[in-house]
Amino acid sequence: MAGAETERQRRVMINGAGPAHVVHKGPTRYLFQSGAPYATHGVGVLELAQAQGLRTLFILARDELASREMAEAARAAALSQGFAAGEIEAYRGSTTDFSLQVAKAQAAQADAWIAFGEARDAADMVKSFKRAGYAPRLFFARKATDPAFVAAVGQDAEFSLGAIEYDARLATPANAGFAKAFAAKWSAPPGPGAAEGYAAATVLAEAVRRAGSFDQEKLRAMLARLETGTVLGPYKVDAASGEQVGIKPAVAQIQRGRPEVVWPNALQTARPLLAYPQWGERRLLEN
Repeated sequence: MAGAETERQRRVMINGAGPAHVVHKGPTRYLFQSGAPYATHGVGVLELAQAQGLRTLFILARDELASREMAEAARAAALSQGFAAGEIEAYRGSTTDFSLQVAKAQAAQADAWIAFGEARDAADMVKSFKRAGYAPRLFFARKATDPAFVAAVGQDAEFSLGAIEYDARLATPANAGFAKAFAAKWSAPPGPGAAEGYAAATVLAEAVRRAGSFDQEKLRAMLARLETGTVLGPYKVDAASGEQVGIKPAVAQIQRGRPEVVWPNALQTARPLLAYPQWGERRLLEN
């Protein structure tokens, strides 16, 4: 049994996005991450908030492991950057009315509402905003880029910000060719799962090419110091843990019914439209 365990630990593996605190904090000498860790999902929105001069954040998380990790990392980063942010407001997955959370955000005089949860949660937040006549200066919900969010609230989705780990339009290395080849074969654009698999294969192939060998130790050494572009962004890891430090999810904003990348600048498909407008200032879009 001990021999079998040793052999499993010796296989070099490339994994995608996920919970770095679980996977990469233990004895994972041969495991390398090719996608964005959960902890990076708030990086872009904090930069946008800072550029807008916002100071007070109201951070929420669905009561589940992934969302909590994202929210905790975002709050820690916010505090280190000089933002004011109270304790994370956790909510149950069954929550459909966010009136209580709206009241708390108003009492805190929060400039920005930053939420980590599902598309349905984002839709129910917007519905609660509209009922209360409430509009923070910035609204970010991680899954606001999901088509289900736009379908649920229609034009009320406009100006919402969300995270986007992959889009076939991203100007990342080799993405145009990958998206074209994928669509030609499968008659559909690639999604995040396909992109993560392709990125992992890209990283491993480049490591083998540069190492000139399939030897486990040589590959491990190469993957630890390798820096290369992928369809998800720049692969670069912490040499000791294998945790990804180069790739961060882009931020997109719903503009005319579709997500447009607004951060980082290098990947922009549109300029950000900020601040999040008050409900009485909005006008129906023409078809």
